[in-house]
Amino acid sequence: MPAAANGIPPASGCDSLPLSRLFLVGQRLGDGAFGVVHSCTRLCDGEELAVKLINVGISKPADVWREAQMLESLAHPNIVRFHGLFPEGAHMCIIMEKLSGGDLVDGLQTYLDKWGGNIEGQNIVSAVRQMASSIQYLHHRLVVHRDVKGDNFLMDRPDILDPECRIVLTDFGSACRLERPGERLSTEVGTMKFSAPEIFDNNYSAKVDVWALGVVMYGLATGRFPFKNKAEVRFKRMSIPRAVHPPFADLIDRMLTKDEAARLDSDQAMRHPYMSADRGAWLEPSVQATLVRGDNTSGGENVEPVATPRSHAARALCRGKGAAPPPREAGGSPESSGDAAARSLKLATAQLQALAVAPSAATTSAAPPPAGGAGPAPPGARLEGPALASGAERARSRAGCVPQCLLGLGLVCKASAKAAAASAKLVD
Repeated sequence: MPAAANGIPPASGCDSLPLSRLFLVGQRLGDGAFGVVHSCTRLCDGEELAVKLINVGISKPADVWREAQMLESLAHPNIVRFHGLFPEGAHMCIIMEKLSGGDLVDGLQTYLDKWGGNIEGQNIVSAVRQMASSIQYLHHRLVVHRDVKGDNFLMDRPDILDPECRIVLTDFGSACRLERPGERLSTEVGTMKFSAPEIFDNNYSAKVDVWALGVVMYGLATGRFPFKNKAEVRFKRMSIPRAVHPPFADLIDRMLTKDEAARLDSDQAMRHPYMSADRGAWLEPSVQATLVRGDNTSGGENVEPVATPRSHAARALCRGKGAAPPPREAGGSPESSGDAAARSLKLATAQLQALAVAPSAATTSAAPPPAGGAGPAPPGARLEGPALASGAERARSRAGCVPQCLLGLGLVCKASAKAAAASAKLVD
């Protein structure tokens, strides 16, 4: 593998040429703790992508390379697609797919502007299922993200309630790969308000991602953070407003269980009745417990990606000119959109059969009515990966009143017009 100018080899299949020789860098899309994100156009074919520019004076080149390797090894519809790693002066540049719908916080703002009130749980089953599926996929591959939050979920369209909206998890700067199943971690990383109690004890597992997703879901349901500080994360008893959709509230409660051993893992979260194809029909508690424990499931290691159907126009919007082939597992072969749809249908049918231990409930209406609102918006653990710099969380300025429960040190945020104009001079 050829070495780049700074001694870091590019990811497989990529050239060691500088970014400016291969891409035209466009407007600034946002920034994070260690990088700035711009749109970019690949000169050879005109495909619109995104580039994360990381200053190697702030981040170690080895850490950037590790993040790029991590992304390159992942292939799932709900994980951002990696397109290469390139040098450019004092920066290392990670090329990723560009999604045009903004992040989850943007989706919440769009909902508030259109409907007002809080989002009804039964109307976002598809979105929650995709987010949980991305985490399940990572955990089956012994990857812990460690910075799950609303900022780090991107959408291919602005409407979070659109059942065809594709959601992907991004920003793997804090992610690490375990050496063995069940390994304990110790480095305190991530964003405080999304951190599980055990992180503060420097002794935690992959379940911290489940907790963080529970915080995101609580924010979508109520417009608030469940916990405001470290003391509340450790000791405060969480309450969920009665108006929250019962199965959605039950899943949130099980994901935000302070006792790590009793908390759902990613497989159990995906088996929760809320995730079922009947849009979260409510089952009796005894039936719920059976399904969540997995007594009626195969429990195999093979995880099928949860894909949402997308129109040709949407695929073209996300992937540049025309529709790109669907993502595939490493070493696999491409499949047509028809094959992918058939496989997804087969999976959904099998899940419905597994859930047929109780009479199915009536499906909910596809049209999202305005929500009524549920209130105002071990010793011996090894050290791994770079810890995020401590300090006050970076607040995002938004038009309107966006609940702060989804914000933090995310990869993407709104950039001011002034910053966007200045960034045009980044690459000559």
